[in-house]
This record gives sequence, structure tokens and C-alpha cells, in this order.
Amino acid sequence: MALAQPIQPMRAVIRCKAKQLLIADPELWETFSCFDEALFQELAATLFRAESYQELAGSCRSRQDAVAIESRLALGLAAAYKRIKQQQRDPLVQKLNQLLDVVG
Repeated sequence: MALAQPIQPMRAVIRCKAKQLLIADPELWETFSCFDEALFQELAATLFRAESYQELAGSCRSRQDAVAIESRLALGLAAAYKRIKQQQRDPLVQKLNQLLDVVG
């Protein structure tokens, strides 16, 4: 008997787990005073549009698979956010951003 709805990882759960990981990261909060919600949402949207996400979601066969995928993707989303926030503090990146502001 087929399931009425296919089992898939839940996007809201992935976002929530990623935020929990970020909140629990003392290094991140020692360096940055606020959470960049726009950046986080853009990263999440990009993740969910990616072909690799679609393949993972489509390969999910059980709730256990979905939970594992949610955790794995949450780790990746949190790591991407943290990496970008750290790169924003790099003096070279700041200088390039200033140049872009002048040109734009």
C-alpha cells in the first residue's frame, strides 16, 4: 500500500536545526552581535533550489532517512552561514566591498 504523502525532509526543520546550531556556537556570537536573517533565508532558499537537495529529498524512503537528511543539511546550512559571516570580517573582503560601493 502506497503512502498518501511521500516522506521528505522538512525545510522548516532544516532551518530550525541550523539556527539552533548557530545559536549554540559561542565563537559566532563572540564575533557577531546580531543574526542576519536575510542572509540566512537566502542561503536556505539557495539550498532548497539546488539539484542536490531535490535528489536527496527524492531518495528519502523513511522518516529515519528524513531526520538524517535534515540533520546533515542543517549542518551544511549553518556552516555556510558561519563561513560567510567570518569572510565578511576579512579586511580584504571589506575593502573589496567598499570598492563595489564606490563603483555601484
